[in-house]
Amino acid sequence: MPARGEDCDKIQEEIYHLIKTVNEPLETEEVISHIHSKVEKDASRNKVMYRLNNLRAEGKISGKMLGSGKGVWVWWHKQQKDLGELSSPKREFSNLG
Repeated sequence: MPARGEDCDKIQEEIYHLIKTVNEPLETEEVISHIHSKVEKDASRNKVMYRLNNLRAEGKISGKMLGSGKGVWVWWHKQQKDLGELSSPKREFSNLG
């Protein structure tokens, strides 16, 4: 039986691999679903959030809470563009001169 730390490392490694390979931000629920299907079927939301926040603290990924109240956490790889650039359309200004 694997040690408790080894199992958590697999979860963190899989989360990092997932976020690094996708080209768009992911919501926490999408990350949790992936972990349930690939690593640990009964990994709790708290366990996944803990790993996500560890990766964010290490500077490997970025995360942002969107919405008011409970809102939704969105996660993306540091090499992707800033979330603000991904979510808002570019504005074009006409030359009025």
